[in-house]
Amino acid sequence: CSRCKRLRLTDCKAGDRSLSCQNCLDAGANSCNIYGEPTSILCGLLAEKRRLDQEKEDTLSKFQEIAAKLARLETQSRALERKAGEAFSREYALLREEEAGKQAGSSAVTQGSQFPVSEGDRFPSSFGDVDNLDWLS
Repeated sequence: CSRCKRLRLTDCKAGDRSLSCQNCLDAGANSCNIYGEPTSILCGLLAEKRRLDQEKEDTLSKFQEIAAKLARLETQSRALERKAGEAFSREYALLREEEAGKQAGSSAVTQGSQFPVSEGDRFPSSFGDVDNLDWLS
């Protein structure tokens, strides 16, 4: 390795090339300069490709983590919506029973619906409609 010794390269490999240069040659570069660096553009392109591939893998991994977290949050959200709906139904049934008890005590049942629906008795458009709770009063 006389050339490597002359250039004071300590990671010399057979063929008078430094290890860093040899790694590039193994990756497809075709020659080295006096500093043991590849002179071929190909080695730089291969290094850039490896960097981009690693970045792609990192991004994909982060995306998969986010997708898993989103799936968990959607499951939790559906469970909370179901529980809220059940609680709403129970509360509404209790309110209607109280209302029926009041009406039964104050007057006889007339022809037609026992539970007339007035403007204030309407359900909100969805369980998420918390601004329209007039029907509770």
